[in-house]
Amino acid sequence: MWWAWNLPKRLVLAGKNFLSIVADTFAIKSMATHINEAIFQDPTWQGRLIGIFIRIFRIFLGLIVLAILLVIVATAVATWYALPFFAIWMIAR
Repeated sequence: MWWAWNLPKRLVLAGKNFLSIVADTFAIKSMATHINEAIFQDPTWQGRLIGIFIRIFRIFLGLIVLAILLVIVATAVATWYALPFFAIWMIAR
């Protein structure tokens, strides 16, 4: 039964690593840091305006994807912990 307690820890660790990879893919921290800088080396006001909108879109998209993945990981861990209680309930029914 050791795997019953170790698997949620591994799921949380794998989920944390996966969320870190996704956050790096969307470069949320980098986008937030450089939000006012010109994008594609276009220093005009149009380039800066487009850069702000592109960066805000990438930040929100990344946060939405991270929130969805966080819910999936939390659901997997909660399901794993609830599975024995569900099995006992099904047997006792």
